[in-house]
Amino acid sequence: MKELNNLEMETISGGAFDSAFCKGVAAVDIAYGAGVLLNLWNPVGWVGAAGGLAVNAYCFAYG
Repeated sequence: MKELNNLEMETISGGAFDSAFCKGVAAVDIAYGAGVLLNLWNPVGWVGAAGGLAVNAYCFAYG
């Protein structure tokens, strides 16, 4: 099995799928978050909003 050095490991990413997934989640979460903040729409509650925030935090850190 090939060993990866640190420089090779820094270039590993999820590729196009990961990038597209993060962009899609961010677009939906922006609209959803605006509705939550304006108290207009919150069908899944604060737990759902926290879930969206967690996914966006992952995308920001690794995307």
